[in-house]
Amino acid sequence: MSEIVAIEERLRRFTTAPDDADWQDVLRRAGLNAPRPATPPPRPRSHWTHRRAVVAIVVAVLALVGTSVAIADRLGAFDGGPFNGIGAAHHRRTGRDVIDPTTRAYLERKNCGLPICAPMIRGERLETSHRIGRIPSGRNIYVFTTTWKGLCYVLGPPPPDDFNCSRPLGRAHPSTAFIAGGADPSDDLAFGIARDGVTSISFELNGHEVTVPVRNNVWTYRSDSTSAREALRAASAPTRSLTARFADGRNVVDQCPTCLSRRILRRLGLPKSRLGP
Repeated sequence: MSEIVAIEERLRRFTTAPDDADWQDVLRRAGLNAPRPATPPPRPRSHWTHRRAVVAIVVAVLALVGTSVAIADRLGAFDGGPFNGIGAAHHRRTGRDVIDPTTRAYLERKNCGLPICAPMIRGERLETSHRIGRIPSGRNIYVFTTTWKGLCYVLGPPPPDDFNCSRPLGRAHPSTAFIAGGADPSDDLAFGIARDGVTSISFELNGHEVTVPVRNNVWTYRSDSTSAREALRAASAPTRSLTARFADGRNVVDQCPTCLSRRILRRLGLPKSRLGP
């Protein structure tokens, strides 16, 4: 019997099947496998869905970066900012960081007696001030920025003629150096603001090397010797040259810690004699 005839006979057996017959069973008993339902092809992945996911991730990252930058900028701690590397200034600004009213009025020259009173420091941004410590006489050390990205300080109160600016700290400029005075010559001292990691500052005075420790980014030097104080004021040491020693053993010599950068000089219109490295 041929295969075709055999199939025909099997089919004839079920021609009388009722309407409600189980045709799946019919096909099985006839020796024919029921056709499997066609598997739908895989749904192509939507490019729009993938793109939306990427966009969402990018937006979230940018929002996080933007928030971090805003906080760092507010603190002046962002890389390249005037407070960069000064851990003592990296804190949320509070009332103790606000320059006292008398010193602020002095810097703003509110009572100069002229129709137009220019501030003591061009572009000073006193609202960015942070208190980072005190000098031995008890006056606060406030640091603040300027519109030209300078790192400035003022001592107070009371507001003596003790304020100045420097270029922001960096690898070649690990510390500032200033000379501060007072009504009594015995109050004369040298002090500066050093980068994080600097443990001591050395400079030459009267032919001898002087080394002072750095604590919380601040170092000070004061001597009871009249000759030392006179030399300090006359030679302006260590504003001419100083050596910063780091905790990792590095030594960095700054030949001009009071010099400004070329960019700052251009913005302020100052002579190149104050040009730093």
